[in-house]
Amino acid sequence: MRPPFRGRRACGFALLAATVCLPIGCGKAFWRQNADAEAYGLAWEKSQDPRWAPPRLDIIPDPRSRFFDPNHPDCEPVPPDDPAANRFMDRMGDFGRIKGDDDWHETYGYTPFIENPLWLERFGLTRAGLNAAWAAHHGDADAEGGVRQAGFQTGLIDPEETAPLRRPVPPDEAGRGPERFRAGDVDATVVPDEGEFAGLEPTEDVGGSDLDSGNPFLPAVHNLTLPGAIELAYIHNREYQTILEDVYLAALALSFERFRFDVRFLGLGGNPPGVNFQDEYLRRPLADTSTVTSNFGISRLLPAGGQWAIELTNNTLYVFGGGADSASASLISYSLVQPLLRGAGRKVTLEALTQSERNLLYAIRELARFRKTFFADAATAGPGGGYLGLLTQVQTINNLRDNIRRTEQLLQLRRELDRQRPPKFPVPLARLPDDVIDDVPADILARPGSRFAEPGEEVPTVEERLRAGEPVQINIPFTGPLEGVARYNPSLGLLEVVDGITEAEEQALLELSDDPLFRDAAAEAIAQIRTDPVTLAASQLESNLVNLITRLRQAEASLQDNLDSYKLYLGLPPDMVVTLDESFLQPFQLIDADLIANEQVVEEFVAEWAALNLIGSDEETLAAAEAIPAEAIAEVVRGLAELNERTRAVVRDLLETDLENVRSFEEQRLSELDELQQARFSRDLDRDELTLNTLLRGLDRRTTQLTEVLAELNAPNVTARTKARAADLVGTLREDLLRDARGAEVVQTGLRVEQLALNPFDLPLEAAVQLALENRLDLMNQRAAVTDARRQLELAANALQGVLNLTANGNFRTQPLFNADGSTNPLDFRLDDSDFNVGVEFDTPLDRVQERNAYRAALIDYQRARRDFIAAEDAVRADVRTAWRQLAVLKQNFETTRQAVRIAAVQFDNAVERQFGPGGGGSQFDLLNALSSLLGSSNDLISTYVNYESARVAIHRDMGLMVVGPEGLWRDEFYLQENLRVLTPGEDAPEPAEPELVPSE
Repeated sequence: MRPPFRGRRACGFALLAATVCLPIGCGKAFWRQNADAEAYGLAWEKSQDPRWAPPRLDIIPDPRSRFFDPNHPDCEPVPPDDPAANRFMDRMGDFGRIKGDDDWHETYGYTPFIENPLWLERFGLTRAGLNAAWAAHHGDADAEGGVRQAGFQTGLIDPEETAPLRRPVPPDEAGRGPERFRAGDVDATVVPDEGEFAGLEPTEDVGGSDLDSGNPFLPAVHNLTLPGAIELAYIHNREYQTILEDVYLAALALSFERFRFDVRFLGLGGNPPGVNFQDEYLRRPLADTSTVTSNFGISRLLPAGGQWAIELTNNTLYVFGGGADSASASLISYSLVQPLLRGAGRKVTLEALTQSERNLLYAIRELARFRKTFFADAATAGPGGGYLGLLTQVQTINNLRDNIRRTEQLLQLRRELDRQRPPKFPVPLARLPDDVIDDVPADILARPGSRFAEPGEEVPTVEERLRAGEPVQINIPFTGPLEGVARYNPSLGLLEVVDGITEAEEQALLELSDDPLFRDAAAEAIAQIRTDPVTLAASQLESNLVNLITRLRQAEASLQDNLDSYKLYLGLPPDMVVTLDESFLQPFQLIDADLIANEQVVEEFVAEWAALNLIGSDEETLAAAEAIPAEAIAEVVRGLAELNERTRAVVRDLLETDLENVRSFEEQRLSELDELQQARFSRDLDRDELTLNTLLRGLDRRTTQLTEVLAELNAPNVTARTKARAADLVGTLREDLLRDARGAEVVQTGLRVEQLALNPFDLPLEAAVQLALENRLDLMNQRAAVTDARRQLELAANALQGVLNLTANGNFRTQPLFNADGSTNPLDFRLDDSDFNVGVEFDTPLDRVQERNAYRAALIDYQRARRDFIAAEDAVRADVRTAWRQLAVLKQNFETTRQAVRIAAVQFDNAVERQFGPGGGGSQFDLLNALSSLLGSSNDLISTYVNYESARVAIHRDMGLMVVGPEGLWRDEFYLQENLRVLTPGEDAPEPAEPELVPSE
């Protein structure tokens, strides 16, 4: 009798459920976490050597990073897509006849972000600040509209519109999945921990960035230090993240190769465990059947190449009808295969595992090497020359600006000298017109025109000679409105017009005669008076100034271009405003700001002295001196005395301190120099001290002179001659004071340039090369690659052999289905129903052309690997030798550059003195050349120092001796300073600041 249909179907559905659920296995989160645990463990295992032990191995980016993903990794929402390509997710096929899956957005949700929307919060950028910035920038009082617009600019949107800052999680106990974050479940929200950047300043609105030079909706990073740049790079640099992921992937590959030699749940032929359920329904009675076939096996690969496998197979048949209702039979199969030729031996079988173990080690070393190179690039060798290279460009711009300032001062002084015009402007005029002669006073015209005459001849009068166009030894004055304004010199044939002529006097002069020659001469004289003279010297200075301004603009643009490239290297947007901390450049400011300001004040004093400048001691100016009160002159003298005292205090405080500093390490400096350099250093230092003492004595003497002048001016009944002499002395002393102020700058330049010290490097060349050959991590990998190629050679050679395998297999069976005795026990295995087979498999090695080619290619690859290693070793030697020679040359060049700066300062001072000092007459070429030399030597000073430091970083990197700490900084005293500071000779390195570690999850 047939069993009820319901019971029969219930049994079938139970078997079907088991069949469906068993293959599902574990979820995505389990396998991801399982992979992480094994990969991180393997990477840690290979990282025990301190030479290449990294501070972190995890591939989860810092939560502050731009590419950190705040969403759950196993339930990622759909990111923004290209509109044209997105069509093919909804419709595809011919004319879109095939509909896509709706599950993408319904299950996973949608995010408008590819970049981490939270990374700006670490800079203090808030939603309220963003709204205020938008309203201020666009004058939009609609705050909500500002949010929407600003969200378009920066990626921030309303949390009510979507949940981009929350990450989806798997379903909770209540069965809620993606709807949890749509409902605002707090547990489904990810907010990374707060963090602070080195060198970053939180901003209130949009970061205080310059709207003309950066994105107003991005914060600004001001005074970025090198540690801050390194920290930003480790957080945001994409290449570093890729290197970490390469290590992880190599560890994953190794985990599989190790797993191949474990006991695996694979049966004969590599079949995984499984269940096959089949239900057959027939209309014929007593014939419905359900069949369940299951198999479970294990296998293992042995290191010598052999492989064994055991598999249990069960077949159960349910018959729903008359007669027997079920039967079950089982089979245990086993197999052993051991290659004897091709594929035999540990060196063949273990090759993939060996290579994977080594590849992970290579990846770890590459990570360690990358961190060394990463620091070198960030500090000195990256875009724009790295951090120090960018500072070099900043200092070059500062030097250009200083040179422009000097040129403008010289140009202004030249123009002032050029404006000291003659009292009269002579213009050639062959003869006076008759109508002008008619207006000459009669007593002058009646005078004898010559003191010499032939005997018996009458002496001609002035009028006769003038009308005849002959020279007369007397000046002819004009009368009326032109009296004292113009005159004619007949002996030289010149029309002379005084400076300061008025417009009315100009008109009167032009209307004096209708003679065209006279009118042309008068017009030319007036033009000369009304036109400011432009001398060749002033033109050359103006041309030089224009060229400097052009160079400055180009340098500033180049700095911004390189800074943008550096920001990209750090992983920041190029339109984000970034400024550098310039404290490193302070020692290269060779002239103190107080000295520069003092020189400008002395130059500006000429305005106060201008009222006295025309007062001299000759008879023509005594009347003018009589008109000026003595108290007015005394006030100018007191101002000059105060300025002299200020200069004296500034010079004494600054220069004596600099001299004392240089004297303190004099012995140390002499020990580092050769004989010639020692003599030069001692001579220059003694000369600086002598010049300083001379300056101070001159300032003291000037104080005494000014005190005496004040006493004379304060006396009763001061004469005009005393006031004139005092005014003349003020002008002289002012020139002397300006000369001393410039001389103090020359002395300070020489003293301060001696206070710069290079960071030491004293390793011999051969020792440096040997250390590089022993410690370069990439060279270690290159050396190991030769052995890898050698092993591949044996692997290819083994493939040339024939196949000769020793096999053994057998089966243990139970009674077959529906056997005669009716047994249905699936575990009733019987020896009489079992079998065992032993055999040999052999394939002849006759068709081996492909294997032959592979073997020959392996031979070539091995030779190439040998050559590559030799080339790499030679390249390491060359790199170290080049860097070592660069260090040696730059060290000597730095001493030469010191001298060049000293010489350029003296050259400029002498050129200015010769050009604008008493007597003048200096060569304009010398002045321009001095300006150029001063700029060039100042630029060479900073560039030589930075080039030396770049070579020092490079040689430590190339020797493999650079130890990079967890924070990414080279463990060198110079780079562990909170703010980079150039050491002075003999100074001990400062205590390194404790670095802030880069956080890592």
